[in-house]
Amino acid sequence: VCDLQGHRGRPEGPSHCGSNDYFLFTDPVIISRKGEFGSTDLGCRGIKDWFARHRCNSCCESLGIVNNRPPRCAPIRVRSRQTTYR
Repeated sequence: VCDLQGHRGRPEGPSHCGSNDYFLFTDPVIISRKGEFGSTDLGCRGIKDWFARHRCNSCCESLGIVNNRPPRCAPIRVRSRQTTYR
């Protein structure tokens, strides 16, 4: 997952499962080697571009993945490209 939208619940807002203390995540963008997750999945080019612009931060530190990069990404041919939107 390289992009994620959403919002956090708040006391005066709507509840989810009986609680106002929640995060609602929407619109995930997933990038794969095969380009199999819809029109926003840019395949290997997207993976390379994302890592070229990424700067490790406290999230990377807490996960123990600082400066961890994937091996060289060789594209995998896919016959057709379909969207995951329905």
